[in-house]
Amino acid sequence: MEYGKKDWQRSDGRLKTSGRMNQEKGRKLSAYRPADREKSEEKRPNEMMRMESSYGGISLGASRQKKLTMVVHEKRASKGPGLKKDNREIEGNRTAAISELRGDFQTNSHSRRDSAFAFREKLSETPQRMMEQIQEMMDENQQRSGEKVLPFMNRKEDEAKSRQIQKELRESQEKRDMAGHSYWSRRRESYLQEQTEKEEMRRQFFRELQFAREKSSYLMQEDSVVENLFEALAGVLSEDGTEEDTDGRENPEDNQKNYKKSQDDYKNV
Repeated sequence: MEYGKKDWQRSDGRLKTSGRMNQEKGRKLSAYRPADREKSEEKRPNEMMRMESSYGGISLGASRQKKLTMVVHEKRASKGPGLKKDNREIEGNRTAAISELRGDFQTNSHSRRDSAFAFREKLSETPQRMMEQIQEMMDENQQRSGEKVLPFMNRKEDEAKSRQIQKELRESQEKRDMAGHSYWSRRRESYLQEQTEKEEMRRQFFRELQFAREKSSYLMQEDSVVENLFEALAGVLSEDGTEEDTDGRENPEDNQKNYKKSQDDYKNV
């Protein structure tokens, strides 16, 4: 396995951005079944961005409550038995929080480590802080789907591997074990190449997280402007649309002014 390519290193295992949902505000979040409490348009997360490979994916969405939801899930296994449903999606009605972690992380209730997972955070939080929280979860929870889809977050495991390689190299040199030293030198080269690839994946993920957050914030502001406009128009119609002149009839000139004003307000949005 050390010298063969891992799933995430194969051409079909690389995460690629398969969708940036600029205009599709109503698109459902991939691999996520909302809980009953999230069925309203206000609470339901709408997909803003998706990254996928043949083996798994990451979907990012936002709700009108200004919350970002990220789902990490597997799609298929390269070998061994097929995946369980718990690895493929999050079922909102039966999730359980990973309570000892900082941050809102949830998995399917009876499969904490062998499950897809969801992460929620306020849109106002920085992408850097979100990355730190995900990193902490990966380090502490040894989460299977996370390890498969986010290999660049396995820093605790990578650091342990680096220490082992350095130790073996030092000992083989002290023992003048040329064969052993040659073997661990190749292992070090393989490890360093992996770290270069993982760092590029990490930067890509950060960029996409940043995009989803900024786009979500923009759409939330856009929705707020439109809602405020309609509230203003409703107020104009209720207060002025029925205004009467001295003979008890509606005043056509006032209605025409109100209509023109509402049109001008709409154009300025």
